[in-house]
Amino acid sequence: MTSITYKNLDDRLANFEKTLNTLGYIPLVSSLSGTGRIVYGSVETLAGNVSCAYKSCQYFITGNREHRNQAAAHFWYAVHGVLNVQRGGCEFVPFIGNLATLLYDQAARLRANYTYEEISPYILPIFDPSKSEPATVESCL
Repeated sequence: MTSITYKNLDDRLANFEKTLNTLGYIPLVSSLSGTGRIVYGSVETLAGNVSCAYKSCQYFITGNREHRNQAAAHFWYAVHGVLNVQRGGCEFVPFIGNLATLLYDQAARLRANYTYEEISPYILPIFDPSKSEPATVESCL
């Protein structure tokens, strides 16, 4: 049995999203994958918010900075979930949504990373766990 680490989880989530991206280019199939992405993003947002609140409470009670860093990482899971809901809504619309997501992926070539996902070209670093503070918009540019 493999233990789940943040890195392992983030890699699995990133691969799952890349698969959904590919399905999102196919008319009518994207309506199903878009619906799945909306559900997935909603769960991700809820889980991120709940775990962020829990880790924030731990930080305020103990003062342990590791809990603060974990709260920030969980907050970005929630943000990532919102982005998935938005993309799912776009993919849900046949033809127009397919074209929009394909053009975005080919032109902008950006996607938001998961906290512990390896940063590579075309991945927007939302949060770098090696730093004690979450990334700002300026540090991402």
